[in-house]
Amino acid sequence: MDFAFGGGMNPEKVPRVKSLGEARMASQTGETFKVQPGGSSFGVYEGWNTHVAYTQGTSWSQQVATPSSTMSTKYKSLAPNLNMTDLTRANKALVAGHSDMLSPPSGGNNWRGKTFNDQGALTATLLRVNEASTAFGHQSMGVDTHDAGTGMMAQVLSEKWAAKSQKASSPDMATTFAGLTKKFPQLDTVEKMRGQKTDPLVQQIADSRFGAALAAGQRGLDKGHGAHLGEYVQHKFNKHGLGQVPGGWADALRARHGK
Repeated sequence: MDFAFGGGMNPEKVPRVKSLGEARMASQTGETFKVQPGGSSFGVYEGWNTHVAYTQGTSWSQQVATPSSTMSTKYKSLAPNLNMTDLTRANKALVAGHSDMLSPPSGGNNWRGKTFNDQGALTATLLRVNEASTAFGHQSMGVDTHDAGTGMMAQVLSEKWAAKSQKASSPDMATTFAGLTKKFPQLDTVEKMRGQKTDPLVQQIADSRFGAALAAGQRGLDKGHGAHLGEYVQHKFNKHGLGQVPGGWADALRARHGK
């Protein structure tokens, strides 16, 4: 258990959850909880009435949100100094929920012996937990077709993997988030999300997941995994919490290579 301040001099004990799956289940209760994977010293408080993000510094700044028909989890500043590697490592740590190190070093955040910063941990949690339910509610969390947080992470990873295949540096996060906000306007305002309508949002989630599958397939070819490409792509999806691999990517990849 950890403490979250309930106001004044009355801290309340809240449960700690370590994985994305546990966070999805905890979100159904409406109670406050703390998201902190096993290899991380940094945690994010979540819950209906919880102000989860930083209000100072150069990381995220979040408006206070309370349950209502106009509830929003919008951010005034989207991680301006975040590195994509920190975000994707933090996402893998959140998906797994545990440390795979026998003795994680005290302090800091670690995944397979590689570090990621607090901004990465915070951003991964906000995308995968907060934004997953902004459009369709908590019942959509973990549903491949309607979890916008999964779509957002898939979009980020598709860009990262595509850049690697092109032997280029990963896009900077300012560029990535600018594009992400155009594809998922809920990152800007709920009003813009409503203007997007349901069907285009569902299609965008599908497009982003398909793009991630295609990019993962290309990475598999790059690494010589052509004989077991389907397994490689599903492994990548499992590791990053992207759900089941959508169909059609293999045909698209063959067409790309003229086969």
